[in-house]
Amino acid sequence: MTKQRILVIGSMNHNRADCVDWLQPFPNIEEYDSVIINLQSLTQAVYDKIHKTIREMKESILTVFGTNREIFCIMNRLIHRSPPATGFKAIAFASSSFPTSLSNYDWLPVRIEMNWRKKSTSIRVLDQRFDRYFQCVDKWNLEINQSFKDLPENAIEFLLYELVPIATNKSGKMIGGTFIFRRSIRTRSTGAIHLLPPPTKCDTPESIEILLNLICGEERRIVPPWRKDIEIPEVKEIQKEIQQRKQKQIQVFTVIQEEISELERQMLKWDSFRNLLTSTGDELEDVVQKALQDIGIETKKTEKGFPADLTNNKVAIEVTGIKGCVGVSSEKVIQTARFKENYRQREKVILIANTYMDLSPQEREGKIDFSPEVKKYFEALGVCCLTSKTLFELWKDVVTEKKGSKDIVERILTKNGELRLSEFK
Repeated sequence: MTKQRILVIGSMNHNRADCVDWLQPFPNIEEYDSVIINLQSLTQAVYDKIHKTIREMKESILTVFGTNREIFCIMNRLIHRSPPATGFKAIAFASSSFPTSLSNYDWLPVRIEMNWRKKSTSIRVLDQRFDRYFQCVDKWNLEINQSFKDLPENAIEFLLYELVPIATNKSGKMIGGTFIFRRSIRTRSTGAIHLLPPPTKCDTPESIEILLNLICGEERRIVPPWRKDIEIPEVKEIQKEIQQRKQKQIQVFTVIQEEISELERQMLKWDSFRNLLTSTGDELEDVVQKALQDIGIETKKTEKGFPADLTNNKVAIEVTGIKGCVGVSSEKVIQTARFKENYRQREKVILIANTYMDLSPQEREGKIDFSPEVKKYFEALGVCCLTSKTLFELWKDVVTEKKGSKDIVERILTKNGELRLSEFK
């Protein structure tokens, strides 16, 4: 079976696809078997810079669509081109209706209407192919429909394409839909453009991985071979003791077996801290919570969709695992800022990131974990960020009594910007 070539626009670090940011030069879209477009990351400022590029995408998208291939789009509200601030261009802009019609959906072959609603939860999925995706959507804001304005100018578009529902609300309005050729002109073409609401129970990069699974099939999680080489306090000693006890010939086998079982439970507990360097999602949140507890910071897990994963009355912590560094377009940076602006009371806001999660600790040395822009932004915002590798080393020092937890906790609670291990030497 030929490997699918997939292009992701607007989200980085997906190892099964070619990824391009909005401000990067786009590759030839027509060469790809499937395209995923993340409009969640296209901001007003970026759109104003690349609105011509968005319009120029339309021809390539039509080619992909017309040759039995699929485009998946994670929607955002309509963004229109900003008017010039002053001067002749501003007067010309105000007197013309054409520039204001430009939008972040100009790559579509058909105009669409988008109605912004209060957050609602009623969802009926009609296309079961997207069941797994909609498990991560429990709220929505956008209703969509094909635009019938300005007919007969849009008459050809209306005759060629139809928008069929993927999911509807209780009133039957579309909250997700697929553009296909109208049945009256369809031959063998099965091309489709899928418009999907943004996820609310996971971040956008995770929802893109769900779409990649839909296209390619489920990705089998491979445990990296170097995981077993990560040093963990007590594990080697416990393993040695287990072997010694197993080799002994003791009459009261049941008692010894119970002791072995307890030691194995302890070993599994210690072994779980390796997840600080290999995991993401709930698994990473769990081990970060345990490591912080050992250091001296007790937290509780929040509900899915809340812009902080772990909280108490002193801290609000967001946790993520990614395959590169944390950049300005990271969903977690946006969530951290959103918590700071909308939910923070007196808590210290902290971002803990398992960066370069596919690389061994040795291969991560010397790499930039947080981009300069993110560090500067967090310094100004009063947010502390650190890698799970730094947390791992600090945790090891505490449990082996090389460092006291009081100084570590104080530095975490007072640091603005990136907290590095070198600050503790």
